Amino acid sequence: PIFTPDDSQWDWNTAKAAVANADAQVHMVVTYYLKTLAVVEPFVVSMHRNLSTMHPIYKVLRPYMRHCLAYCAIARESLVNSGSILES
Repeated sequence: PIFTPDDSQWDWNTAKAAVANADAQVHMVVTYYLKTLAVVEPFVVSMHRNLSTMHPIYKVLRPYMRHCLAYCAIARESLVNSGSILES
């Protein structure tokens, strides 16, 4: 069904809440995980594997990427896996 402001207040508010919830889920998966963490994770892994800890680029990026792999693991576990927040 399609809900409009002309429907009962309860129906209209429930429909708005459902749309807001769906929008938040899309934001978390697409914007937060896919456009940030999933893109940055290969660079973090590559940085740790290929750059010396004395390399200037490593020293500049280290504070920003220090916890990135942990965030990626948490996001994969809670957002993308089966039984995640989005499926419950």
